[in-house]
Amino acid sequence: MEEEETFAIPKTEKGEYEEFKREKKLKAVHSELKKLCVDGTEYGLTMEALQKKRNEAEKYGLCGICVYPVHVKTCKRQLLQGIVRCRIPGGESTVKTKAYACKRAVADGADEIVFSVCASAVKSNNKPYLRKEIKRMKKSAKKRPVIARLQTNLYTQAEVYDYLRLANDCGLHAVLLADSANLHSEIFTRAKNVAPEVRLYAEAVNDAEAFRSLMLLGADGAQGSNCAFVAEALLSEI
Repeated sequence: MEEEETFAIPKTEKGEYEEFKREKKLKAVHSELKKLCVDGTEYGLTMEALQKKRNEAEKYGLCGICVYPVHVKTCKRQLLQGIVRCRIPGGESTVKTKAYACKRAVADGADEIVFSVCASAVKSNNKPYLRKEIKRMKKSAKKRPVIARLQTNLYTQAEVYDYLRLANDCGLHAVLLADSANLHSEIFTRAKNVAPEVRLYAEAVNDAEAFRSLMLLGADGAQGSNCAFVAEALLSEI
């Protein structure tokens, strides 16, 4: 049996090769970080704290920042790069109320819209209402990406899958699964079979291990309040 031929890298080129590997790893990490969005939706967030989060998004090249409607205009004016994602709270608000808030957020410069799904409609399997909700939000967003926020601890897995199918049929951009600490991996591994066209995001992802695990499971993005910690952990591996 012939021995496999091996090649030694000349000493003069070894440094260049190591730098090439480092740059390749750095590029891969930055590609991952672009899938991470800073969550700026904690209640009572001061402008100083919000500024810090905006700085994190820019420093690490993250996707952007998610804020409530009251902060959209300020963030859009001051954020030099990345998107401003607006979260419209009040899942049990009327469709009309959510649509109006969506229009205002768009007028203030929001790049993406996140709305909380009507939990009672999901629990009662009221698909006509849920379809109407999605249709109105998409219309109000004026072609901007619309993301439905689903509080997963409120539902059974069957109810989550049913909503994902509905979102897929209605052409929703993405579904953000909240309470990700308690998510079952089956949701992510089966989601593409259920709703192949819908992106799947996870909320409350605040450590690098959880972030990487979700990416391996097929998540298209994540959102967390401590993204700097995640970013530093990923960059420290290089």
